[in-house]
Amino acid sequence: MGRHSVNWDDMVRALEVFKKEQGHCHVPSVWAKDPTLGSWAARQRFLHKLGELPQPCVDRLDQIGFVWDPADKIWHEL
Repeated sequence: MGRHSVNWDDMVRALEVFKKEQGHCHVPSVWAKDPTLGSWAARQRFLHKLGELPQPCVDRLDQIGFVWDPADKIWHEL
């Protein structure tokens, strides 16, 4: 899981902190407070869309409540 430049488990922990602080897992792709988390979230969405994100990673992010399609989420909240 996550053989990238950032540690996947560390980023999941950062996502959990984000959720605790923000009340959701709708991490913007460009987020000034933590640019690494924003770009990591965008990469997870991209890999998921391509079907290249390993299922255990998908399951873990689903468990947290990760938002896979931010535009779709906003649309449904209107």
